[in-house]
Amino acid sequence: MHSSLSLFLLLAGFLASPSLSDPTESQGYSDCKPTSYRCGGSTFEISYPFRLQGAPFYCGHPKFDLTCADNTMLITNIDGREYRVESINYTSRTFTLVELDFILSDHACPLSIAKITFNSNLFNPSLFNYTESDDVVTVYYNCSPALVPLFNKLQIPSTPCFSHEDNGYQSFYRFQDEPSPPSMDVLAHCTTTFFVPVYKSAANSYLRNGANDFGGAMKQGFGLFWKAGEGWCDKCTKSEGVCGNYPKTEDGGACFCSNSSIYNGTCVPLFNKGSGASRTIIGVGSLGASFLLVCLIVLALYLRKNRKVSNDKHIEVFLEEYGALAPKRYSYSNVKKITKAFQEKLGQGGFGTVFKGTLSNGHLVAVKILKDTQSDGKEFINEVASICRTSHVNVVSLLGFCCEGTKRALIYDFMCNGSLEKFLYSEKPKTTLEWENLYRIAIGIARGLEYLHRGCNTRIVHFDIKPHNILLDQDFCPKISDFGLAKLCEKKDSIISIAGARGTIGYIAPEVFSRNFGMVSTKSDVYSYGMMVLEIAGGKKKPNEGGNSSEEYFPQPIDEHLNKHGNLLAYGMTAESEETVRKMILVGLWCIQTMPQNRPPINRVIEMLEGGVNDLQLPPQPYLSLSPLRSVIGTSSLQDICSDDCSSIIHSPQVL
Repeated sequence: MHSSLSLFLLLAGFLASPSLSDPTESQGYSDCKPTSYRCGGSTFEISYPFRLQGAPFYCGHPKFDLTCADNTMLITNIDGREYRVESINYTSRTFTLVELDFILSDHACPLSIAKITFNSNLFNPSLFNYTESDDVVTVYYNCSPALVPLFNKLQIPSTPCFSHEDNGYQSFYRFQDEPSPPSMDVLAHCTTTFFVPVYKSAANSYLRNGANDFGGAMKQGFGLFWKAGEGWCDKCTKSEGVCGNYPKTEDGGACFCSNSSIYNGTCVPLFNKGSGASRTIIGVGSLGASFLLVCLIVLALYLRKNRKVSNDKHIEVFLEEYGALAPKRYSYSNVKKITKAFQEKLGQGGFGTVFKGTLSNGHLVAVKILKDTQSDGKEFINEVASICRTSHVNVVSLLGFCCEGTKRALIYDFMCNGSLEKFLYSEKPKTTLEWENLYRIAIGIARGLEYLHRGCNTRIVHFDIKPHNILLDQDFCPKISDFGLAKLCEKKDSIISIAGARGTIGYIAPEVFSRNFGMVSTKSDVYSYGMMVLEIAGGKKKPNEGGNSSEEYFPQPIDEHLNKHGNLLAYGMTAESEETVRKMILVGLWCIQTMPQNRPPINRVIEMLEGGVNDLQLPPQPYLSLSPLRSVIGTSSLQDICSDDCSSIIHSPQVL
């Protein structure tokens, strides 16, 4: 009882004294009032979160500094870049920006590509979002003449802004709602790929329907929605306060009031100090409000504990953060229409069932209907966020998604050749692949992993690399898919923290199910890749779904592929093919070393595959025996992974 009374009085005292006044900033009410400022031929209203350079620091957010230079209003501190501010709309909390490079030059194109290289993380999502009026253009920069006929055939226009007529290299652009180019090694023929935001109206006028004025579209600018002061600033203004910046508050915001006080909220009304009745009413009202607040908090906690939190809120936050860069969202009725009521089933994986579908423009797609929709939705958001951060020829392209109640779906480009798994385990000779094709597929998968690990803005560890998750298009170009287990981390992070084991038995790196082997990192994907390469080279067999033997999850004895003279036994294998298979086996054995530090990084794996077999050394024995496996993870954990005949699953390589 006493503790409850103490809590009650503490809350009442807190509500009765909200002032955060600082004598050095007591003039905020007069210093930070909204003002009109003329720059060039335009008049701007300056109010929080914006602040003119030279005004007191507490009048605006530090990322919204404005300055008038050469009759041009500039915002100077958006992630270290400068933009021209065309207009500010405080009602919609949006403002229009134009690349400064167009303002400083008389050219129709920017002077330097460095000035316009955008990506999805350019603007801090905690402060800014793209608006609904924005469109995002993908630019394929500096592509060799070999790709020009293909882009022309697909009616993907080129732009003279980034082309070099002297050597035949050109740059091309497409919109987010258009299908991506068919599978060719774009990165091998283009210098880079980047994104440029423009207004949809400008895109329609200058870039679509045969128009090709890239510079004209960019000169119209693009819009940003700001989040600084969202919610509390409107309340402050309605209470006749002035919004400002105050580092001592939790969100850095302050409400400057006419009595020279600073409040973290709204300005309270001032009463006559001589009125004792007024003070009594205020005190009783504050106590009553405090008691009611405590009751509401307890009730809210109780309800929150006993009901499921809606998943849609998390999805909406994701869409808000990614803005125009987010893939297209489809309703569930549209998904049923695309798949013709789920008529043609392509396959089933660990996270859902895949159906074939057709978009309204005739584009073939694969639609994955996710199962386990009663979870908190983290896997769904994870996969969408992972693929949104990627743009590589060896990684699947996400065209859209559906999130409607408990129904969730992902829409990808359709891969007519299905997964790599069916070619590895096929019993029909016509559906098998030549060694050269398998070799190119192995290199393509490695390049896709290198991009996920090193090439995109956020490092992505897949955690489930296996033949079932490698899709093949019409040219047998491999695409890494199924990001349901993926883990995101900043580029500077080399060690990853995860809870519990992830992946598929037979491909999981030792450190994933036991930290005694080392820390989880990108090397965990290298291990899974090595197991798959050995499988491609014939070192594994398809697991028997009805069997219990743990041998089915590990490489077959390598010596079974060698005859008494040390030559590989493969039907119809040429000397060149034999060298390719030897190289794949050596690389695979290096990748499945027990300790992560003994495995090569994925970029080194690519070098090993593309180099000569004579340049590769025979790796040490990579496998675990039964006794150390038991000592590290325990008998009970071991039984979860393999059966009692684990001691017979390992064989050392002989002669390669």
